[in-house]
Amino acid sequence: MNFNLVSPFDSASNFTARFKDDIQITKNSSVYLNHFKVERDRRIVLINDNTLTLEFKYPMPSRIPDEPGTLTLDSANNPENYRVAIPKGTYNARSLNELMNKGIQTLLNRNTSIQCTRGLYNAGTLFFKSQQANANTLVPGLGEDSIILSTVLNGFRDIYADVPADNNGNEFFNSLINEEIDQDTVNFFNSSSGTGAADKAYAKTSADGTPILYDNYMLSSTWLPNYSMLFEQWRSDFGASYSGTTTILPGPADSESNNRQIKYASRVKAKTFRTLAEIKTAVAPEFIGIYSGEYALGIPQVADPVATPGWETNGARTTGSMTPLLSSGNGAPLGGTAGIPVCFFGVEVGFTDTDGDLSARIFLGAQDKTINGVVNPMKVNEQTCVSGSKLDNMMLIKSIKLDDASVANEPPLLDSADKIEVAIIPYYKVDPKYANKTNPLNDRLDQFVDLTMQHFQVCIRSISDPQMDWKIIYDSMEDGPVQKDEHSNVNPQRLIGAMSSEWLSNFEDAYISSGSPSSTSMVNWQIPFKVFLSSQEQAGGWEDVNMTSFDKYPDVGDDLGGTDANPRTFIGALSYKLSPEIAKLIDDSLIDKPDTSFYTNWNFPTLPDIKYQDYFQLNPIYDGSLVDYLSSAYFAGLAILPNLYTDGSRESYVVYINNLPLRNYKNTRDNRTSGTATRTKGGYNKNILANIPLPYQTKYMVGNMLLGYYEPFLKAPSDMKNQNMKLNYFNIEIRNALDDTPATHLKSSTVNFTIIDKKSKLLN
Repeated sequence: MNFNLVSPFDSASNFTARFKDDIQITKNSSVYLNHFKVERDRRIVLINDNTLTLEFKYPMPSRIPDEPGTLTLDSANNPENYRVAIPKGTYNARSLNELMNKGIQTLLNRNTSIQCTRGLYNAGTLFFKSQQANANTLVPGLGEDSIILSTVLNGFRDIYADVPADNNGNEFFNSLINEEIDQDTVNFFNSSSGTGAADKAYAKTSADGTPILYDNYMLSSTWLPNYSMLFEQWRSDFGASYSGTTTILPGPADSESNNRQIKYASRVKAKTFRTLAEIKTAVAPEFIGIYSGEYALGIPQVADPVATPGWETNGARTTGSMTPLLSSGNGAPLGGTAGIPVCFFGVEVGFTDTDGDLSARIFLGAQDKTINGVVNPMKVNEQTCVSGSKLDNMMLIKSIKLDDASVANEPPLLDSADKIEVAIIPYYKVDPKYANKTNPLNDRLDQFVDLTMQHFQVCIRSISDPQMDWKIIYDSMEDGPVQKDEHSNVNPQRLIGAMSSEWLSNFEDAYISSGSPSSTSMVNWQIPFKVFLSSQEQAGGWEDVNMTSFDKYPDVGDDLGGTDANPRTFIGALSYKLSPEIAKLIDDSLIDKPDTSFYTNWNFPTLPDIKYQDYFQLNPIYDGSLVDYLSSAYFAGLAILPNLYTDGSRESYVVYINNLPLRNYKNTRDNRTSGTATRTKGGYNKNILANIPLPYQTKYMVGNMLLGYYEPFLKAPSDMKNQNMKLNYFNIEIRNALDDTPATHLKSSTVNFTIIDKKSKLLN
C-alpha cells in the first residue's frame, strides 16, 4: 500500500490524514519513505519572542553628577532598560527593520535619571529598497533580505528651521543646532553681543587704553560638542557600479571638502568686523578660542590635589565678571607669548609680525610648570588634573602669514581688502580599519575612535570674495610641533597642539575615589568646551559668530529638558545584541550554538558621519545598485545585517508517524556533563518513519516561498513487528533534526511512504 499525505497549509509540522475506508495492516509489516516535499516561508520567521538590546561604551558624562555611583547608559547592569521586544511571527526585512529602529528610537527618546538622550539621535534613517517585481514575486540578490540599524546624530539645523520629527513620528527638541552665539550670563567682562543684522555678535565695551589690551571677553551660553571627526578621514568613491567614476566625497586636497567639513562637523565660525587693512592700521588683532565654563567657575582650586581632586591653588584663571587673564609670556622655548587671553585653544587674527605682514597665530594653553626647561602643554599624559594642572600661559604653536606672496609654500591667502571668516573644529582621530564593516563580527572592535588626544583644526576664508573656499591653515594632527622627552628624543605622541583626553576626563574618576562635593562640575567637565571671544578695540570685534550649539540643560519642559543634575548624555559607542534565534539568521555558524547571541561591532552614532549625511539623508532608500559601495565602505553609525532570509541550507527534519508501531532511534545535540567530560545526552526510540537530511540542497524559490525535496537513494524499510491492525488515519509530525523541536515554520509538507507485508517481493 502506498500513501501520499499532504498537510493543510500552515499546519505542516503536525497534521492528521483520515480515510473513509479502514486500512488493514497485516502482522509484521514494514514501512519505508519514498519521497518528502516541503514548502517553507523564506522570509524572516521567528518561532519565539526575541529581543534587541543596546549596549554602550564611553557615554559622556559617564555618571550622574549628583549620584556618582550611578552610571549613565548602564546597559551592563540594567539591560532591561535598553531592550526592544521583537514578537514571534513572520517578517519581511523592511517590517522587521522598522520594528527594531522604532524600538531603538523609543529608548533614545527617554529622559530618565540614567539617560537623557532625547532629541539627540535618529534611529532608522536608512532602509533597504523593496525589490519585489510584484506582490508575489521577490527579486533575489538586491538587498531585500537585509537590515540596516542606523542610529545617527541628528543633523545640525538652523535655529529657525521647523522642529523635526523622529522616526516614530514624534516632534522633539533638537539639541544640536546652528545658531548665532549668545553670551554666557556669568562669564563675561567689558563686552556685549547682539544678533541683529546691524549688530556685532561680539564687541568690546570698555574704553581703549594705552596700550590697547584684551581687557574683555565672553563665553558662549551653550557648549560646543568636542566629540567629532574630520571629513577628510571619512571618504570613499561609489565606483563604477553606481555612476561611473563619480566621487561622492572629495579628498583632503579638494577645497570643497573643507566647505563640507564646516557644514557638517562640530565647529564655531566667526567673521571679523573689520577688513585686514583696517586691523593692520589699528594694530589691533582679534581673538577667538575655546574655553570651559566648568573650569572657569566650578572645579575647585585646592591646596592638596592628591587628597582632594581639583587644580592646585592658583588664582590665575579667567572667570566670572573679572578682567580676563593674559598670558605672562613664560615658556620661550615653545614660543610663549605675553598679552594673549588665556584659554584652552585660540586663534589670533591680524597680528602684525616683524616683517610687517599680517599673520594668524595659533595658541595652546599651558601650565606654569616646566619639564626640562620647557613649559608643559595641556596634553602631556603625565600631567593630569589631580597632579596639578593649572592654566596661566599660552604657547605659540604656529604663525601663518596671510598676505605675503614671497613666503615659500605659503601662497597669499587673502588681500588687505578682505574681511575674513575663521572656523575652529575640535575632533578626534579615527582609524577606518577598526570601523564597522558590512559584515559585522562577534569579535567587536571599539578602537575606531582614538580618544587619547583631543585635536583641533583651524580654517579661514575671505568673506569679501564669495567664490573663495575654506582653507585649512592648521591641524594639530599634522602641524603641531613635538616635544622631546627627558632623553631629548622626539616623542610623536607629544604633539603640543593637541590636548590629552585624560586631562579632560580625569575629574570624574577622581571624584569617585575621593568623594569630593563638587561632583556636578567635575562630571560635566567631560563635555567641556565653550566659545571664547575677545577684541582689543571698540572699533573691532566679531560678527556672525555661528556655532554648533549644544545645551546640556535645555529649559524646554520636564519631558524634554535636562538639568545640571541630569545633563544630556552623548553616546560614545553603541553595539546591538540580538537574541539567539535572530543570531542564527545573521550568522549560520551559530546554528550549532543555540544559546549564543550576536553582537554587532561598535557603532559611533555621536560622530557626525559626514559621508552618511552627504548622501543618505538625501536618499534614505538603499538601492540594490549600491551593493558594491556598501560592501567596501565604512559608516560610523550603521550596522548592516545581511541576508536574513533563509535558504534552509542547513535544515534537516525527522518525520514521525505517531500511530504506527515504529521503533527507530535518534539523539539530539543536547549535552550532559559527566565528571569533567561533556557528552551528548542519551538517544531514544520513537515512531520515526525517516530522517530527512538537507532537503533544500536542490531548492526552488517562488516568491517568498522556498521548496525542498528529498528522495532516499536506497529504500530502508522499518519492521513494525505489529499484530494485525486496522486504522483509518495517520498522524504525521515533522520535527527539527538537531533538537527535536516542532518545525512550526513550515508551510506545507507532503509525505509519500509505502507499507508492505513480510511476503512482499520488495523485501525479498
